[in-house]
Amino acid sequence: LIQDACDAIDVPVTCPCFDANDLASAVRLINSDDAIIDINSCSTRPDRNGLELTYKQKNPEIRRMFGYRSFPNACSEGDARRFLEDENESQRCESLIQDACDAIDVPVTCPCFD
Repeated sequence: LIQDACDAIDVPVTCPCFDANDLASAVRLINSDDAIIDINSCSTRPDRNGLELTYKQKNPEIRRMFGYRSFPNACSEGDARRFLEDENESQRCESLIQDACDAIDVPVTCPCFD
């Protein structure tokens, strides 16, 4: 019964650095082939410290990297890093990024091997 009640509650997942709309915009750019996803994006390798979704727009006039990151004790949008209050906040930020990674249609590949 408790699980049913929890499932019925529609509480949005929040992160102090970014929200689902920010990530959805990034996913749209990547999926529409207007941006190139960075090789480290969406990696869940154990040697990585957190989860990130980073990309570069294909427009040659815009040369900088854009992105969202979640670390064990912080999150960031672009270069702006913010320290988090607790592990729950970190997990919420990572959950938002993971949802965005799951929505990407472009396969994340390595240029050296498959």
